[in-house]
Amino acid sequence: MAVLGFSPELSLLLRDVMERARTVEEGLDILRETPRTCEYYYVLSDKSRAMAYAHFDLKALVAYYQQVAPQREGAD
Repeated sequence: MAVLGFSPELSLLLRDVMERARTVEEGLDILRETPRTCEYYYVLSDKSRAMAYAHFDLKALVAYYQQVAPQREGAD
């Protein structure tokens, strides 16, 4: 998706993450590969209840992971 010198609109980038990523780590990889024109903050989660908060600026990614307790049987 990333083309040198091209930064997709945020809504298209987030759609790409939701369509292609199956895990939090895959979502972070997509965000890492995509050039940005300004800094953003993201929160990602997946069906296993893994969660990450990430800060991206023009130079780097900083991701913080949260451990989530396993869901109890019968709890929704």
